[in-house]
Amino acid sequence: MRIGTLRCVRRLQCNSKRKSTHIPKPIGFIDEKVDTEIRAEDKILVSLLLVLALVAVLLIVLLWQRGIMPGNKPIEFSRLNESNIQNLTLTIYFTEPFSTFKIPPKTVHQLITYYVPENEVIVIKSDELCKHIDLLKQIDSVCLKPVEEKKELHLRIYYEFLDSKTKRRYSVSMWSQQGSMGVNGVEVHEEELFYNVILPFLAENQAQELEMFIGRKPIEVLEVPVDPENLWQGYTKE
Repeated sequence: MRIGTLRCVRRLQCNSKRKSTHIPKPIGFIDEKVDTEIRAEDKILVSLLLVLALVAVLLIVLLWQRGIMPGNKPIEFSRLNESNIQNLTLTIYFTEPFSTFKIPPKTVHQLITYYVPENEVIVIKSDELCKHIDLLKQIDSVCLKPVEEKKELHLRIYYEFLDSKTKRRYSVSMWSQQGSMGVNGVEVHEEELFYNVILPFLAENQAQELEMFIGRKPIEVLEVPVDPENLWQGYTKE
């Protein structure tokens, strides 16, 4: 009887030892295998998000360059009429095309900031633009051809239309070393219409010089009016 009792006691002790060696896993514990799988899924998800973000950035840049981003759409000249043209203003920054600069302006910012004095900026209001509305409507019908190889810019002229109501813009810059133009930030081949658009608003000597520069008129020496009172302005006797 005692022997049987001792055997039962020993069995109970062995079972209690076995149970005591088993350590329960804490709540929220994840096996190493499962953890590895989750990490792999996270990496795939992060990679997909990065790819989508990159595609979105490239799309935004492309749309912005083409001028069709919301809030930055080009002006639709074909829809101009006497009522909606009232919000339109044309600003022209003009330097002599034949002028030679030691360091020519290579950006629009340089041209309008350092090369065109503020008092020489030409601003055309809507009342004057109304007289040339048929000319402006032709802009939308122009087929622009982007250049394959971009060249360094040597800007002489920049102008932009601004709609004060919709904040839409339409800008043209001239020229690159190969004679191309910038239209809404995109470099395109030369288009004659963009000369015609500003010619009516330039001073007589400016219009003549532009037409000589683009080959419409033979090159000749222009008489520049001189103000006798300012003839010696800036001269210092040594």
